[in-house]
Amino acid sequence: VVVVPYPKHFGNKRRAQLLSLFCRRSFQHFAFYSDEMQHAIASCTASQSFDIIQVEHAQMGFYALPGGSHSILDQHNVEYELFYRVFRSQPPSFSKVFHYMEWRKFQKEELEICRRFSLCLTTSERDKAVLQSNTPSLNCQVIPNGVDSRYFVSSDEDEEEDSIVFTGTINYRPNLDGM
Repeated sequence: VVVVPYPKHFGNKRRAQLLSLFCRRSFQHFAFYSDEMQHAIASCTASQSFDIIQVEHAQMGFYALPGGSHSILDQHNVEYELFYRVFRSQPPSFSKVFHYMEWRKFQKEELEICRRFSLCLTTSERDKAVLQSNTPSLNCQVIPNGVDSRYFVSSDEDEEEDSIVFTGTINYRPNLDGM
C-alpha cells in the first residue's frame, strides 16, 4: 500500500473555483491531480508489472498509466451529468455559472478519460448508454449497485416507525438532496 495525501492545491475552494473558470481544464483536474500521486503510480508500475489496473472514479483517470496492462475504470456516476443537473437546478448565481462551465469542460475530459481504458464499468444501463452515445466504441459493462434483498431481510424487531437509515456520504450533493 502506498499512501499519497489528498492534494491541497488551494487554500480557498471558492477562489480556486472562480480561477478555474478562466482555465481550459476543469476544476476537477485541479482538485484531484497531483504530481505526488503521478510519481507514486509511475514508481510502483516501473518496479513491477500488473495484469490489470483498476481505477475508481473518472477524476482518477487524469493520471498516466503504463501500457501493457488492461485498465478498468469504475464509473460510479457519469460525473459530467451531475454538474449539468446542478447547473439546471440553480438560480442565477456564481454556482450556476461554475457548474455550467464545469459540465462543459468535464464532459470533454471524462469522455477522453473513458476512451483510454480497456473497460469502463457503470452501475446502470442508462449510464452505459449515455457514455456509449458519446463514444460508441467504448467497451462498457454494467455492474449494478445494490443488495440482495431476498438474502438480507430485516426482521420486524429491527424496524422503528418513522425512521430512515442512510448509508452514504452526506457531503455529496445528490445524497444531500435525496435526504
